[in-house]
Amino acid sequence: DAPIECADSRFLKIDQSVIIGYARNVSLARSVQECIEQCLTEHFQCRSAMYFYAEGECITNTESAMTQPTSFAREENDKVIYIQNGCPAILARQKQLENSTIAGYGHSEHSHISFRIT
Repeated sequence: DAPIECADSRFLKIDQSVIIGYARNVSLARSVQECIEQCLTEHFQCRSAMYFYAEGECITNTESAMTQPTSFAREENDKVIYIQNGCPAILARQKQLENSTIAGYGHSEHSHISFRIT
């Protein structure tokens, strides 16, 4: 379930719409709700997600229709729903996570493991 501070009403949902060019992660999800939860648990600022019903595919994005309106478009071929993350508490937490990862240090016990940013 989504955290209390992120009640379902904070997620704008638009049928047959997508944002193009900002996908960061692709995963399988059993439902729209599971896709929302995936967005909420990403280690980057997940501003939106798209759930493709037929494939059960959840695509999480670094931008949204609000931040990149010219990249927002109708999708007529696939059955899809666009979900915009409107939860400021989660976005702020994800930004902190993202910044600490980029800086090369995290709050995990495995922070000594090297990684590369692609």
